[in-house]
Amino acid sequence: MQYPAVRLCVSVLSVFLCQAAVAALPNDDIEEIGVTADDRGRELVEFPASITVLDAELVEQLAVQHFEELVNAVPNLNWSGDGHRARHFQIRGVGELEQYQGAPNPSVGFLIDDIDFSGIGTVATLFDMQSVEVLRGPQGSRYGANALAGLVYMRSATPTPERNGRLKLMAADDNAWSAGLAFGGSLVEDDSALYRVSAHHHTSNGFRDNPYLGREDTNGRTETALRGRVRLVPSEVFSADVALMFVDVDNGYDAFSLDNSYTMLSDKPGKDAQRSTGGSLRLEWSTPGYAVLTSVTTVADSTIDFSFDADWGNADSWAPVTYDYTSVSDRERQTLSQEFRLTSNDPGATDCLLGFYALNLQEDLQTVDTGTYYDPGYDFRDSLDSRMQSDYAATNVALFGQIDHDLTAATRLGIGVRAERRMTEYSDTSGLTAAPSESMWGGELSLSHEHSSLLTSYIALSKGYKAGGFNLGLVPDGKRAFGKEELWNLETGVRAMLF
Repeated sequence: MQYPAVRLCVSVLSVFLCQAAVAALPNDDIEEIGVTADDRGRELVEFPASITVLDAELVEQLAVQHFEELVNAVPNLNWSGDGHRARHFQIRGVGELEQYQGAPNPSVGFLIDDIDFSGIGTVATLFDMQSVEVLRGPQGSRYGANALAGLVYMRSATPTPERNGRLKLMAADDNAWSAGLAFGGSLVEDDSALYRVSAHHHTSNGFRDNPYLGREDTNGRTETALRGRVRLVPSEVFSADVALMFVDVDNGYDAFSLDNSYTMLSDKPGKDAQRSTGGSLRLEWSTPGYAVLTSVTTVADSTIDFSFDADWGNADSWAPVTYDYTSVSDRERQTLSQEFRLTSNDPGATDCLLGFYALNLQEDLQTVDTGTYYDPGYDFRDSLDSRMQSDYAATNVALFGQIDHDLTAATRLGIGVRAERRMTEYSDTSGLTAAPSESMWGGELSLSHEHSSLLTSYIALSKGYKAGGFNLGLVPDGKRAFGKEELWNLETGVRAMLF
């Protein structure tokens, strides 16, 4: 829960300061920044919530390769060091740190070109990305169960009629280099068919040395991304956008040393790899003065390999003790989603939106933990050979709506609500089966006031939710299942576009 009284006082003071600053500035037109993660596509200055939007120019200036490197540019965002690349994120301290078992239930939504990668954000490379948006706080009406803490939305570069391209080359220490090429333009003379394609490859030795194996690349990075987009506008009332992606992150994982240095002693270094193929199809029918019907279909297939040397050493480093353990996890995930939105297209005092959303997720996980231990001083011996395979399926179905009404020419009231049903099935080789299902709801109530074209203040009450689930492994009687979570958030703020 936020601290509304304190934040309200700060916001009121900020309004007066910002108004004074705006009055002293020339009223020149500034570039409008849209929020693509918003169902209504509002401008950033109009958006009644805490959000950070990073455009392509800023990402380029930061000289970063992966979304995890933006953590210092986005307030209240953090990530866990579970593997080589971050795949789990936290917003305002809420979110998962890892997922070693096969029942995904993320708190932070993560979308790339509308494709759901929540909990598996390893593929979030940044070359030729048009925008990165981070919405803080529960997104109960916009995205539902997977966005209790917030939502990350990445969109690749949109095709334009002008033929253009870019070439990016980089070289650095630790044998790091990368090369990227992107180009696009119009396929036909009337600009009714546009395209853009990009390819990028990045590699480095991973900033670690392993003298035991005589290698410098046991923690190395090899990351390749191929993207393509096509936009078709055959008429004034219909458009189609297709986005395709293939990302292969094949990174080593040899990150921990016994003396807390950059010198590794592992004899069986692991890997942190994810190969994802995905696509999205966005269709839009527009009737001026009436409504816009939008259909968004996405599909993705991901293979995730995660392994490590669980003793982080070798026979010589542990002698005379025998200490040799490894952990290997192979994960397969497929997602399929469909969304329909009907949005009013009449520039009046009230805007309406009604939508339907469905997401099906299938995930198979196989984990093998093996090892042996022997201490000759105590004549103590132990061994491990644990193998488990799990199958998990979840289906989310939701109805949502949004009404925005102009109380005055400068003051707008927003009301959003979302009702969602989640159904799951789980089974594993230990004999555990579970199939919890539950209904949830969330929403928001917001009031925003436009002081000028450069300054807006808002106050919003929102409710987010996250599905319940079940604990795996050995748990006390009566502690297997746990219920859904709810998060209420009261927030007020000022959004100014001064510079």
